[in-house]
Amino acid sequence: MQSGSLIEELKRRRVFRAVVGYGVVTFAVLQIAEPIMHGLHWPDEVLTWLVVLLAIGFPAVVGLAWIFDVNAGHVERTGPAAGLHGPKLVAALAGISVLAAAPGVAWYFLVRKPAPTRTTVTAPSIAVLPFVNLSSDKEQEYFSDGIAEEILNALAQLEGLHVAGRTSSFSFKNKNEDLREIGQKLGVASVLEGSVRKQGDRVRITAQLINVSDGFHLWSQNFDRDLKDIFAVQEEIASAVVRGLKLKLAPGEGGGGARGGTRDPAAYEAYLLGRYHWNLRTTRGMINATEALKRAVTLDPSYALAWSGLADAYALSVPGEYNVPGIDPDATLTLAEKSARQAIALEPRLGEAQSSLGEILEKRQKWTQATAAFEQGTRLSPEYATGHQWYSYHLQAYNRWDEAIREMEIAHRLDPLSHVITLSLAMAYDGADRFAEATPLYAQGLGQSPEAWYAWLGRVGHELALGHPDEAAAAYRRWLTGEAGVDANAAADVERRLRDPATRDAMVDELLRNAMGRAPGPVATGASSVVREDGDLHATVAYVRRLRGEEAAVKLLQEYAAAGHGLGSTLILYGFLGPRLRADPRVQALSRRFGGPPLMP
Repeated sequence: MQSGSLIEELKRRRVFRAVVGYGVVTFAVLQIAEPIMHGLHWPDEVLTWLVVLLAIGFPAVVGLAWIFDVNAGHVERTGPAAGLHGPKLVAALAGISVLAAAPGVAWYFLVRKPAPTRTTVTAPSIAVLPFVNLSSDKEQEYFSDGIAEEILNALAQLEGLHVAGRTSSFSFKNKNEDLREIGQKLGVASVLEGSVRKQGDRVRITAQLINVSDGFHLWSQNFDRDLKDIFAVQEEIASAVVRGLKLKLAPGEGGGGARGGTRDPAAYEAYLLGRYHWNLRTTRGMINATEALKRAVTLDPSYALAWSGLADAYALSVPGEYNVPGIDPDATLTLAEKSARQAIALEPRLGEAQSSLGEILEKRQKWTQATAAFEQGTRLSPEYATGHQWYSYHLQAYNRWDEAIREMEIAHRLDPLSHVITLSLAMAYDGADRFAEATPLYAQGLGQSPEAWYAWLGRVGHELALGHPDEAAAAYRRWLTGEAGVDANAAADVERRLRDPATRDAMVDELLRNAMGRAPGPVATGASSVVREDGDLHATVAYVRRLRGEEAAVKLLQEYAAAGHGLGSTLILYGFLGPRLRADPRVQALSRRFGGPPLMP
């Protein structure tokens, strides 16, 4: 049979009509089924099996249309066609089925937008989103943020419950994102959200616990209370979360308030205000935090959390952190240590205070004591991301890179959207010469916070290690115009000269002269010099190490120290030197000279 007669025979048997009808029905079924499936939160496999069944039905429809016809309301067998039977008939019908099914298959696999993939979370896990401030006074935002953070801290103490870190959870503040997306980004199965309205001594709190996989409310409740009852409300909310998630608590775990709390409303408000300012991570923030937290411990001297917060505020006020003007660093660190020890004396199980003590002892160069404090802190509060972060820095100082990376990876898992932790993990990978793993983390962290200037400095060495001198020069320019405050035109000239192989070596010589203080340098505009302090030395060391070898880098460090400059902890602690160079006995000697621990070979 010729192709023309085949077409005529298909028309006679009304196969085309059956194909078109089946195609219309199939398309309609898929269009209707997909939104219903997602609305009812059925798994994606349901749609896949539906497509398979419809595809199986297609050749059956073609075959039935070929064999049978409907006339005058009766189903009749269609008469045979001359010359088309046996294998020829099977081949013809199969070809028709494939051609007719092709548009539907193309739509499903190429045109249709697949549903976003979802991370299946089986272990109990939760993110506490910042509560919305509904008070008429917008200055009360610290109070609504603080309520959410206190509930987060209380839940983080429960064994077997994974709680997303504060930085990651609070990154969704004032953002109307879908709860499923939030759950996927944070790797949690449930979300606690709410609002706070404070008026005088009365407070109204609305809280709701939501399952992110289907959007169903596991629990919700409104609380209208006096301010003095705020602690009971927090305990009720935490207990309701335990019930909603069906957690089995260990003996002694009540699912109530955070350890080391207070029953004094005024002290509590001062504490929330202090933590709010501390979390801003600015110089003014540290000044305000210190004032508020000092007020909190004055109102309630037994308030362990406030003492721990005050220790953190003192510790981050010193030079090299947020540089609060007019303070004596040694005296401030002494106050920080006393505050942390007071918190621990009041509440020995407060892991956050132990981690704070470790950070302070490290700054005071009490390395062995710091190690013990960090170990205790991460053991008591395993869900405290900052404790793991600080412990990782401490381990880096000892050249214990496998352990350091493991601690920073834990911090990143707990607080995946913290740009500080993300970039710290990138720099830890660099320190262990694991550059490929660091690359996406630099992109993520700097994408979140382009003004994280220290990370641009770290990226200089990263790009040089990968053999990318142009990218390294661009990163150095970003740092110069940011933290160093160098004129944009002068910084651009430095970038150009570092990019050009013909001028790169001479530019590095000028950076070296600046480092040694033998010349003011060509890019002193807006700053005392390109290399003002230890942090500025990192890029110079990175260029010397990659362009002239590790021996030249060691000599640079020795000459820099011999010229009377200090090598602060930053150069020793972070990954600009690499594990082999850091294990060099001469670098170990410099580490001990400037307050660092003896590095492990």
